[in-house]
Amino acid sequence: MEKMAPTFELLPLAVVMYNTLETQDLRQRSWKPKAAGEVLMQNATLTQHDYEGEHLMGNLARFLMREAKSKGFKGIQIDCAHDAVNHVWCHPPAPFMGEVITQTNIGTFKEDGKILFAPSRQVCTRIYCTL
Repeated sequence: MEKMAPTFELLPLAVVMYNTLETQDLRQRSWKPKAAGEVLMQNATLTQHDYEGEHLMGNLARFLMREAKSKGFKGIQIDCAHDAVNHVWCHPPAPFMGEVITQTNIGTFKEDGKILFAPSRQVCTRIYCTL
């Protein structure tokens, strides 16, 4: 998380999203890596607006799945804040399997009665992809 600090400084509301997904994640901690190279923690998947629809994110995600598997990783965990990213990671190519661990609608986050992400109704997810 310390490597994410510069991102959180630029996007402070991202902290709210990540913290919510983390606190809602009720899995047993047995999924967590016991050594380096077991679980890849993925985040910050973003496509520049004028490249949307070119399948860059999906192709890169599938490449990352194959590459991580070839390097001995057991899984990839990713927090998603876009429907297309959620779809790609929930529906990986066989033999990989994607599972939504938790999800939250950021349009419901309030602080002092104010909706933090207004007018967004984006459902953000934490997905675990078994390699």
